[in-house]
Amino acid sequence: MLGLSTATWLHTSGQVTGISGFLRGLIDPAKWKENRSLWRPAWLAAFVSTAAILSIVQPDWFGKGDRADGTLFSYILGGFFVGLGTSMGNGCTSGE
Repeated sequence: MLGLSTATWLHTSGQVTGISGFLRGLIDPAKWKENRSLWRPAWLAAFVSTAAILSIVQPDWFGKGDRADGTLFSYILGGFFVGLGTSMGNGCTSGE
């Protein structure tokens, strides 16, 4: 299903599916002028609500959180740096 949705998105929009590029487009005002639709906020709402629903329905899928000792700030900072590196690597976390 993921492969089909990714291929469909590439075919219909000409864009590669990726969370870093998506979030950059959500924040960048120039992207809003190019594409005036509200698909980015709708996609983000679906992304977050799906995770929230699944955490209630299947909490075991999300683990107990006992494997990491980081703070919320360290997770946010780590996510920022992974996103920055992904952006610098043109969408690949290994820089390929």
